[in-house]
Amino acid sequence: MILERYLAREILNTTFAITLVLIVVVMSGRLSSYIADAAAGKLAANLVFPVLLARLPEYLELVLPLSLFLGVLISLIQLNQNSELTVMTATGFGRGRVIRVVLLCGLFVALVVSLFSFYVSPRGGLYVNYLIANQGLQNELSVVTPGKFYQLDDSGGTIYAADISEDRSLMSEVLLSRVASENNAEFPALILADRGYPEWSDYGGYYFVLETGLRYEGEPGRPDYRVTEFERYKQLLPEPEIEATKRSEEQTMFIHELVGSDLPEQQAEVNWRLSMPILVLILGLLAQPLSNGTVRRGGPYARVFPGVMLYVIYLVCLNAARDEISSGAESGVTIMWAVHLVFLLLAAGLIFYPTWKLKRVAAS
Repeated sequence: MILERYLAREILNTTFAITLVLIVVVMSGRLSSYIADAAAGKLAANLVFPVLLARLPEYLELVLPLSLFLGVLISLIQLNQNSELTVMTATGFGRGRVIRVVLLCGLFVALVVSLFSFYVSPRGGLYVNYLIANQGLQNELSVVTPGKFYQLDDSGGTIYAADISEDRSLMSEVLLSRVASENNAEFPALILADRGYPEWSDYGGYYFVLETGLRYEGEPGRPDYRVTEFERYKQLLPEPEIEATKRSEEQTMFIHELVGSDLPEQQAEVNWRLSMPILVLILGLLAQPLSNGTVRRGGPYARVFPGVMLYVIYLVCLNAARDEISSGAESGVTIMWAVHLVFLLLAAGLIFYPTWKLKRVAAS
């Protein structure tokens, strides 16, 4: 038991350290993406970190399988290099007990991944959608600088405000330029107002309300040129492109809500979530035989890169199977679980091949 606890501690400590490194790398990449979205007005600036933290469980469920794989691989390589495994084997702690410890560590990580995948990540997805749905017009106004023109969207809309309140709820001396349409004809429209502010409509969508101003429509000098004075004017602004940040419906559903669904997208999601803990266990088994590298065969860490490539191939195959299920292909589920079976057989082959080879040599 002492040796088993020692080995498990080495594996889990290494896995934890690798997880920290990988999650920092992943979140740094996502943070830069969200900052770019905020700069482009696609995401409110004050939502960057809440959205990032809400998606942390989603990132962890993808990082943990690779972390365990590298944790087992590197830990066993280091123990081999320090001759600790040799001493442990001499005391009766053979390969079978090593594999058992690896499986126990894999089972622990698989349970954590299952918790994230089945319940925590969907809850985070719901919270992300809630934040985005309630960010309102601030995603447009948060990047407007007083005294400078800002393009609101791809249609050419431009806004200018001489002054903006600290909470960005009120603009003063506002200019709004847009391309309006009437009777299938488009014409420029310029609006000047003393003040403007966002307002939510009960029918959905945010409006930019302008008070006390003038609206100029058309081109000066043409017969259809109009100047309209108003006390209150509402302009509906288009919703920002947030699909990359917003989570889909199936990604926000708990596992028990997905099971039994006939929709291809939800079938793909439930099979993907069930695959994640299986992925953890099979990767742990694959790491054990891959750790048996020697200096004569390229150094102790020579098999780390092939191992990572195996992980990448494994994940790419699962993603391809997931896309097949989402597209409605009946063979998608079979392909996904066939991928698991192939890599499980590969792990079993790598584990038992040395024993079979020794028996064959002994028999000859």
